[in-house]
Amino acid sequence: MRKSIIFLFLLFIGFAAVAQDVAIEKIRELYKSTQELIDSAQSASDEPHGGLYCNEVVVNKHAAQWRAVGDFKKVIRFWYLDQPEFAEMENGSKESALRKVEISSKWSADNTENYELLFNNGELVFCFKKEASYDNKEKPIETRWYFDNGKLIRYMEGQEIIKEMPDAKEIHELSKSMMNLFFNTFN
Repeated sequence: MRKSIIFLFLLFIGFAAVAQDVAIEKIRELYKSTQELIDSAQSASDEPHGGLYCNEVVVNKHAAQWRAVGDFKKVIRFWYLDQPEFAEMENGSKESALRKVEISSKWSADNTENYELLFNNGELVFCFKKEASYDNKEKPIETRWYFDNGKLIRYMEGQEIIKEMPDAKEIHELSKSMMNLFFNTFN
């Protein structure tokens, strides 16, 4: 009896690991196909948009000096499939329009922080963060968060998978604020 319980427990753990790997592979495929659409949209001069639209918000366009920060500039790009009101009519959710958000910040001489937020049907599925400063500009710090149904399923620092999952509340809040800003670009 005890061996059966142990066997079932190990079987359950194995299925959970496989399901997690499948979810991560789907996220990677979505990221790759989205990036291909973005590349196509950026290379299309007079041709169609490549399958995605882009709204851009620029903060401090000319990188003027900010008090206690120095030069500062932030660019946020929203890559989306359709206008939110049409996505809502077709898919039942205006959030399903947004596919990817790219946030690029640069301040003082050598500090940069970049985020990529990937969405699938209005849900955050992936976040990538890359930070560089004067001290680490040759080897920036990279962090990755993978989500499935709103739950963090994998966390990576560099190429290392970290077993102990951090609280992803800050990333969820960022994704919600970016979703709201995306909607406001249509007002």
